[in-house]
Amino acid sequence: MKIIRESIRENSSAFLQGYLKSADVQTNQYKYPAVIIVPGGSYTHISLQQAENFALNFSAQGYQSFYLRYTFEHEALPLMPNPLVELANSIKFIKEHANEYNIDTDRIVIAGFSIGGHICSLYNNFYHEQWLMDYAHVDNSDILKPNAVILSYPVINLHDGFPKDLESILNWVNDDRQIEADKYVSKKNASTFIWHTADDPFVPVKNALKY
Repeated sequence: MKIIRESIRENSSAFLQGYLKSADVQTNQYKYPAVIIVPGGSYTHISLQQAENFALNFSAQGYQSFYLRYTFEHEALPLMPNPLVELANSIKFIKEHANEYNIDTDRIVIAGFSIGGHICSLYNNFYHEQWLMDYAHVDNSDILKPNAVILSYPVINLHDGFPKDLESILNWVNDDRQIEADKYVSKKNASTFIWHTADDPFVPVKNALKY
């Protein structure tokens, strides 16, 4: 297995870390699906160990596996749209290096956990918008489109129980209506698998139900 770490945006601490398999000649496995893990952490941090564990578990299931360390709230004010741009750059990077990394560009998944689910749900809403394409320096939204999305106990609407301290939202965006992910779902969204537990003590399940 080859481990890579790629800076994903200039003047940023964001990076994409990948766990890559070599082509398997014996099984004719030359192209693998890819997954980008977007961990949780309340926009203040991520657990690198947990992110790596998620990535390695996907790797064991046959994926070229990555996780995204995105910008945190103390690194940019307001925070948005930095994490969305970094996810866009990550998908762009993977597609640009698909041959080198033995990746099937028709099978790229983004998987968000908790606040990472907020990033992935918003990204699924906005990947085709011109403003995000401009940030990523692409002229075709197909370059940025994921083939599938996994939302694991996602934060969706910031007024549905997370964060508890609504003052935190002021660090994230000037107008929180812009990042209410349930309000921007359209037919352009990629197929999405959502799971949550009804008794989640941190992110109420109504977030997932709304999306």
